[in-house]
Amino acid sequence: MTERIYTGIYGGIRMAIDTNEMIRKLQACAPYTEEPFPYKSLDLTAPTRSEEIRRYFSHNTNLDLDGISASCLSTWEKARKISQFVSDHIPHDNQKEPMQELNAINLWEYAQRVPTGFNCRWHAVLLSELLLSIDIKNRFVTCFPEDENDQDCHVVNLVWLPEMDKWAMIDSDMQEYVTDPDGIPLSLEEMRAEMIAGRKLNIHRNSDPDGVEYMQGYWAKNLYWFNIHMTYGYDLEGRRQLPDCIVTLIPPGFHVPEKYSSFSTNLTTNAAAFWHGYKDISKENPFVYYRLDSAEELKHDTPYDVRELDWHKDLAVIRRFYARFTDAQINPDEFDQTIGSPLVIMDENEIISFALPLSFRTGETEIGGVATIPEQRNKGFCKALISEMAFRILRGGKAVTLTTEKTNLPMRAAAKAIGMKEL
Repeated sequence: MTERIYTGIYGGIRMAIDTNEMIRKLQACAPYTEEPFPYKSLDLTAPTRSEEIRRYFSHNTNLDLDGISASCLSTWEKARKISQFVSDHIPHDNQKEPMQELNAINLWEYAQRVPTGFNCRWHAVLLSELLLSIDIKNRFVTCFPEDENDQDCHVVNLVWLPEMDKWAMIDSDMQEYVTDPDGIPLSLEEMRAEMIAGRKLNIHRNSDPDGVEYMQGYWAKNLYWFNIHMTYGYDLEGRRQLPDCIVTLIPPGFHVPEKYSSFSTNLTTNAAAFWHGYKDISKENPFVYYRLDSAEELKHDTPYDVRELDWHKDLAVIRRFYARFTDAQINPDEFDQTIGSPLVIMDENEIISFALPLSFRTGETEIGGVATIPEQRNKGFCKALISEMAFRILRGGKAVTLTTEKTNLPMRAAAKAIGMKEL
């Protein structure tokens, strides 16, 4: 029986892992099934975010993402180079303060404020967005143990390697990856199969090489069940803005522990479809993105009286307007600093057209929540409203962005009419 005590990786928590017992649990799992798998991945990456991330890291760090992208390195070499950058600058630790927005820029800035680092999930989110910014397809995957009393799980990245036509696991938190005897990097699916077959993993670590033996047991423990985001894009953790669902892969007969009940909505025992669907990401993006960077490009045309409302003082009239479209109740006390004051066009004491500024990202403000009551449409209210809001945003020194569905032709026409560029 192999047992090793390992300290320091998870905030100093001491963990003893019986490697042989963990492998026996994997070997005892019932075979995966071929049940129907109705979930579909979406590619909702936004080019503006990719450019923003590359520009930020170029100006604020020594990470030249454009240079890496243009280099002759293979996809795997590029991924390892970026993962090494994350590992070199951010150690593992339990985070010291909560954050609502988890994205590459915010996580990097947190790491500069709190040099002790953060956990595997935040590592994986940061690495995922850095890779996405140079068009390296990847996802982060949560890997769980069978024991519901085990408080530990692990989050890593899977990177798609087109040169090899396969996925590969990379872990900036543990500073490691796994290969076969010929040096071919393995996916999580392949790592699990290796352990079930009774073969030791060929683990490559950038730090603490003496921890390799411990990691045999650690991986045997945490390859029992998995979940992933089905959306391929930015801002998937914390405050989410994209359509998304989380799909969970379990061995047949396993029941997700109560503490993870939120992961029980979309369950599957079809491993082939889970991993295959993960590869074949739909490019049918239902959204289109617009951006405006300078006042010179803006066609400012506001022939109507545009007013700024206060969420608290004008709550009654705002609620009456929202009631035309939804039963949801608005409570401004639950809002945070990302939601600004709405701009409206009114007819006497009632709102007929509405928009609000959303500050999700550094250096730009999104025009969101745009709506006009049906009987007042096709009169230019939307165009006037977003024109005035764009003017105010640009005057404040920020770029203007707008996201809408491809089928929303009036909104797309209004965005183009005020000078916004489709990305």
